[in-house]
Amino acid sequence: MISRFVENLKLLTEKYTSKQVAHTTDVSLQTLNKYLTGTSEPPVKFLVKLKEAYNINIEEMLFSDLSVFSVKDDIQTNLYRFEGNFVCYYYNNAPYLGSINDDLNEMNYGVLSIKVIGDNCKVYCSFTKTKKVAQTTLERLNSSTTIEEIETIHKETSNHYVGYLKCTAENVFIELSCKEKSDNAFIIFKNPPSKSEYMGGIATINSISRGREHNPCIQYFLICKKFISKPDGEIYNLLSLKGVDVNTSKVAVELLNLIKSLYMKNDGLYSSLKENQKINLIENMLKYHYDNLIEGNQFRYGKISNREDDEFYQLIKGEQNS
Repeated sequence: MISRFVENLKLLTEKYTSKQVAHTTDVSLQTLNKYLTGTSEPPVKFLVKLKEAYNINIEEMLFSDLSVFSVKDDIQTNLYRFEGNFVCYYYNNAPYLGSINDDLNEMNYGVLSIKVIGDNCKVYCSFTKTKKVAQTTLERLNSSTTIEEIETIHKETSNHYVGYLKCTAENVFIELSCKEKSDNAFIIFKNPPSKSEYMGGIATINSISRGREHNPCIQYFLICKKFISKPDGEIYNLLSLKGVDVNTSKVAVELLNLIKSLYMKNDGLYSSLKENQKINLIENMLKYHYDNLIEGNQFRYGKISNREDDEFYQLIKGEQNS
């Protein structure tokens, strides 16, 4: 029996790595290695954990071949690599759409926790707004050991949400809700083609703005296992829904020709128009081109392309290695 169990356990660790199997069964790598070498027999508690984590029949684990096991598919099992606590960066969405925001670097913060429980991947998120509160909350969460402690810490914040994570081969979806505010939020980010631990990335979040009017709002949402050491202003600029590159050469030529016509003495417009009329002509040209630019490039959607995703990945990767 022990020989068959050891062989099956080895195949399981080859498929999901020893680190992940140890993590999902709440044992140390040292203890798991004793089971793998047959120097120690696993307790019933360990077998039960294997059953819960990988949907494995205990009797088959002990007496049959691993190939006949009913094991969860890779996508579901890989949920474990998303486990952990993350700091969140996002814009303050309170200002009314179209109004001028005097504070150009108004960054908001949050803390997000992901925990796999049986077949579900539960998510807790607190929108703490200030960096100081987010730092304190993240430190407490990283010191917590149970799901009950995680829940308690998030409930102590004034703006906490609860939900679940699901994923496909390409994307990860987090649906959050807050009963106290009858509110919901929906986060989507890319599922990296890797089985290694997820350290963070760029997402879109669809939520309700919290300003004078509570309107649907979508923006970029950055999550990371550690606070990023770069200045907030730099992160603020990275989170913007980037617009198009504007070619001003043609407009500059037209404007220059108009100014020449208005202010060169050898041109008829120089003497035929008053100063205020000349200024009005320049303003009208600028307004014409500006209105065309705005109308042609209005915000219609925000999309995370591979370029944006890789840009944030390299940023986060550099922070983890520093």
